[in-house]
Amino acid sequence: MIAISSRCVRGRRVALVGVLGVLGAVFVPWVASAAGSEELEVPPFVLPLEETAAAELAEENWYRLLPTVENDGYMNRYVIESDLGRFTVEGDVHLRLRLREIRALEMLQEITRTDAFVEALGRAALSPVGAALDVVTHPVGTVKRLPGGVARYFMRTVRGVEEVADRATEELQRLAGAEKPEEEAQSESATERPSLLERGVDEAIDYGRARLGYDEQRRAYARRLGVSPYPENEDLDRELGRVAKAAALGGFSTQLLGLPETDALDTLGMLNDLVWEVHPLDLRIRNERLLGEHLGLDEEALEPLFESPHQTPELVTSLVDALVTLDGVDGRAQLVTLAAGADSAAVAELVVRTATFYARFHEHRAPLAELVGGKPVPLAVTTGGEVLIALAVDRLAWTRWVAGLAAQRTEAVRQDHPEAQLAAYLEGGISPVARTNLESLGWEVRDRAFETLAGRPPASP
Repeated sequence: MIAISSRCVRGRRVALVGVLGVLGAVFVPWVASAAGSEELEVPPFVLPLEETAAAELAEENWYRLLPTVENDGYMNRYVIESDLGRFTVEGDVHLRLRLREIRALEMLQEITRTDAFVEALGRAALSPVGAALDVVTHPVGTVKRLPGGVARYFMRTVRGVEEVADRATEELQRLAGAEKPEEEAQSESATERPSLLERGVDEAIDYGRARLGYDEQRRAYARRLGVSPYPENEDLDRELGRVAKAAALGGFSTQLLGLPETDALDTLGMLNDLVWEVHPLDLRIRNERLLGEHLGLDEEALEPLFESPHQTPELVTSLVDALVTLDGVDGRAQLVTLAAGADSAAVAELVVRTATFYARFHEHRAPLAELVGGKPVPLAVTTGGEVLIALAVDRLAWTRWVAGLAAQRTEAVRQDHPEAQLAAYLEGGISPVARTNLESLGWEVRDRAFETLAGRPPASP
């Protein structure tokens, strides 16, 4: 049995770092400005599961959630018990994604125990390029800066081979006789050597084709399972790779049945259809092109974003889509700076979900004129003069950090927009104390607002 790992592909943990560290740390300079007489809440808080947005997810035949949930003033921490073990996850959104990953991993385990899979994997292992696929099975980390124009078009077809260049070189040397005893290599005729090199080139080309097929199969199976092709969980990442290899090189195919509907997991900025449809290199080229066209940013300016260890194809693509939607909104480029400077997965996701919310608000509610304010997340000003802030948290409490932020932001907004209507849009819920204090500062509080913009009614608290 394979246990869910608490590590991720790039060394990050699957669970988000506490948003106390993400949001709270940047609020420190403003704490002194908070009103000293107001009631402050001190985390952690213990909530009944039925009072959270995950109440509807309490139990299925393959998992159950513990009945109490810890909240740090921003995010909920859930404990999942399943046949694959017990693990914790932070955040309502990540809970839904992790539950799907658990189910996907269980299904992949069932598949890999079948005779058909074992036979296909055996055929893949006998392929001249089968072993090479074991060297690198995660293509995202290989997508580096590339030259532009026509060169990119051609490099697209050989990029899959580049990540095993050392192995390919060794294979070419072996085929050319470099690994033969010196006297045997010297006795080989000059006419034989080119044919051996050609064989090496042919095998490299075959590998490139197989690699492209492998990536396509990986994305196809991930889509059918409703998970990322490049998941943080190492066990799921490995099993996806094994099935893709068997399919690409061994002719394996199967049907996947029994997963819940993916619509329930359509969350702002977390999964994007293009990640399932497009090779990661093509996706990067597409995202670089759009950021260049719409924000005037060149490759050098974009390098910190694409090379960030905390960004994924899903997050970057969702960010780019949001920025394109926000065309004409002043200050939107600061979202690229914030995303590129993210020092954890939690911060990266916070920025992208904020950008996606503002984009959908701009498109479906009221046009935005500008984004202002910077860290931790910018405020948005509509063309009608309303000022709003989007907070991608599960349940906001009136901690001293939040009190300080609210006081500072309210004072700054009133200086520039003295008559503006103020609105705070929360992804999740809010404590009664936090609601009362925000409203006393003049903010209209709209909780569970992200779900409405995602096209779903808000979940019951």
